Formats: sequence, structure tokens, C-alpha cells
Amino acid sequence: MFNSIYKILVDLGITAWVIFALVALFVFRKSLMDLISNLHTFRFKDFGVGFLNRSDSVAESTVKTTGTLENGRTQNGRNFLEFYWLGHDLSWTQTVVLTQGRAVDIAYGLRQSSLHMTNTLGVDSPTSKRLSDIVSQTSSFSNIDWTPIQRKALLEDLECIKHAAAKEIQTIMDTLQESGNKL
Repeated sequence: MFNSIYKILVDLGITAWVIFALVALFVFRKSLMDLISNLHTFRFKDFGVGFLNRSDSVAESTVKTTGTLENGRTQNGRNFLEFYWLGHDLSWTQTVVLTQGRAVDIAYGLRQSSLHMTNTLGVDSPTSKRLSDIVSQTSSFSNIDWTPIQRKALLEDLECIKHAAAKEIQTIMDTLQESGNKL
């Protein structure tokens, strides 16, 4: 008895999902066809790299990534990915700090952010130096060392670093565009 009821419910669930998928496909067929054709001709053009903070405000930079092929990839595509991972790692580290994450995870996020910051802005950038200083100061912290006051201070520092990095990236892109070079 239970097996037959269970089988009927499973069949109804599968039928409901199939009907839902068909209705969605019918309703959104134009959008899906556009999406498929865009994916077919996909290029890294005019991507926006956003550095999001907790209040969902965006310091956005538009990255034009059209360049010459170099070993099957474009240098510009790598630049875009560095921008993306920089923003991602800074935001991820902030999330770990906010959720009372372990010291090991905070240190990992800071090291990854520093790596992408150095690849994006260079070692001599003031923002890179500032993040490197934070990494060196906090790398020996244990879970006990992370007090709420220190976590709050780190969050504020990371927020300032995100905005400073976004400004530096925008300045670099503006300079490249003015000189006629593409990123």
C-alpha cells in the first residue's frame, strides 16, 4: 500500500516538473533562443567587474577584453579573470569574517586576495602594499586572537581595499583607453 502511494507521488512529481519545464520553455522560448545564439558567438566583451559590498552597492568597472590570442587564451581574458577573482576573494574573506570563520580560512582568503591584487595592480600599488601588510599582520593569528573588535576592523579595512582597488583598476583602464590600447 505504502509503495503504491509513494510511486504515485513520485510519478506526479515527475509529471509536474515536466509540465513546468515545457511551460517555461514555451513562455521563454525567444529568450532561450537569444541566449543560445549569444552563447554560440560568446566573446569576452564589455564585461562589468563589480566589487560588491554587504549593502549591495557596486563600484563597477567595465573591462573590454578583446585581444590577440596567446597560447589559445587572450591576455585580456586573464586580466578579466584576475579582476573577477580579486573581487570574489575579497568578498569571500569578508563573509568568512562576518560568519565568525576560522583563522585559517581568513588567512587563506587574505592570501588569495593578495595574490590576485598583486597580479592585477602590481607589487608597488598602494592598495597591494596595504593588503600585504594586513596579510603579514594576521597570518599568525589563531581563532582565539580574532576578537569581535579585530574582526570589525578587518572588515572595514577590506571594504576600503575593495573600493581603492576598484578605483585603481578604473584608472588603469581609463589610461589604456586614452592611449588607444585595449585591456
